[in-house]
Amino acid sequence: MTAHRLLRITAFLQILTALIHASSYLAGFEVRNPTEAQLFELMSTYQANMGGGFSPTYLNLFNALSACFSLLYLFAGLSNLYFLHKNRGAVILDGFVTIQIIVLGFAFMLMALFTFLPPIILTGMVWVLLLMVKFSSKQSASD
Repeated sequence: MTAHRLLRITAFLQILTALIHASSYLAGFEVRNPTEAQLFELMSTYQANMGGGFSPTYLNLFNALSACFSLLYLFAGLSNLYFLHKNRGAVILDGFVTIQIIVLGFAFMLMALFTFLPPIILTGMVWVLLLMVKFSSKQSASD
């Protein structure tokens, strides 16, 4: 499989990952026991004074970080499609893939350490596909 085809598949998986993660905003959180109820109550009402007049709830901070994850993957996927469509040079594309391998590799490690199975699987698949793109482009350059 060519590097361009692999990168196109990667881009669609990145966009799918962003959409799946963003869809979690549509599902409500179901409290199942008193401990979860207390935790959710504190997260949604307790406002920590973080200085400078900034006092968000922890749920606000959590939602902002969660939105950034979706935006990161949407940005990566759309950028890959843009670079493929504009047919930018192989050097630029190779550099951008390398940056994604590093940045999204860290995201994958963080997901593996701190989250649950769906984000681990999706971020892992994206990272493996990016490695395949890198290896495939190196192999086709040497031919």
